[in-house]
Amino acid sequence: MRLGPFLFAALLTGAATHVSAAPSATCSTRLADGRSFLTGGTTSAAPNANPIAIAHFFENDGSLKPAAPMLAARAAHVCIALQDSSILVAGGVSGPGGPTNSAEIYDPKTDNGGPTGAMLTARTSAAAILLKDGRVLVSGGDYSGQIANTLEIYDPAENRFRVARDVLSSARAGHAIALLNDGRILIAGGTDGGRVLNTIDIFDPATEAIRPAGFMTSPRSDFTATTLAGWPRSLRRWFRR
Repeated sequence: MRLGPFLFAALLTGAATHVSAAPSATCSTRLADGRSFLTGGTTSAAPNANPIAIAHFFENDGSLKPAAPMLAARAAHVCIALQDSSILVAGGVSGPGGPTNSAEIYDPKTDNGGPTGAMLTARTSAAAILLKDGRVLVSGGDYSGQIANTLEIYDPAENRFRVARDVLSSARAGHAIALLNDGRILIAGGTDGGRVLNTIDIFDPATEAIRPAGFMTSPRSDFTATTLAGWPRSLRRWFRR
């Protein structure tokens, strides 16, 4: 199934980009003023070991500016800038106990953070996106080797997560996510724990329904998706029926 009928294009890239070789498994989100906010990660060669709580602003001039540390050390977590410019940070590995479901809100205007409602499921390597109505969708992830097919929605007005009505067509971790121009959400690739996926789901925030939407030409995990304005012909080769 080709994605041309959707009013968008999503560009898929091979892997996430980090500011430096250490730490890794960080999370970054772009702020309204053009800066990026980078949180957590690990300085260990072992996957997600020794998580850290540090946070930085990546300034528009290319410099790094320290920010107040997170309430909890995290690696392989999610972070999203909300419509009021505050930042939601949730999940990830937080220590020797493994995945966490804790979440916090950071205010870049005051350089302070505080706890918010926890996710219902502890997750690492999940994917999160800001919906057009200001809520946040968190999809899939890994809980101690068990890959999730569930989705949660965070409502900033209520400071809490709840389970979305539908589930992914396949359990996924290390997948890509992008907001389409019509408000729906593209969820693609990742791993189900046994294989790398090339399948694509579309999530509709209005109905909270998931619809399978074809395949990528290559299975891939630990990559990113970026929404483009339009549907260039050059991108159509990425998808097949």
